[in-house]
Amino acid sequence: MPTREQSDTAIFVCQLLSTLYQPIQVFHYYQKFKTIYIQAGVSDEIATCDR
Repeated sequence: MPTREQSDTAIFVCQLLSTLYQPIQVFHYYQKFKTIYIQAGVSDEIATCDR
């Protein structure tokens, strides 16, 4: 589970993006790294990782 600070910050960021009319493309909590990842914007491109 995310920490209280992470949860509060994620809510703030999502509200800010909503206010700016920016779509949220990806919202994910990485349990292994204990981080929240948010990808947003009008460009509908999802980031990829070359392996």
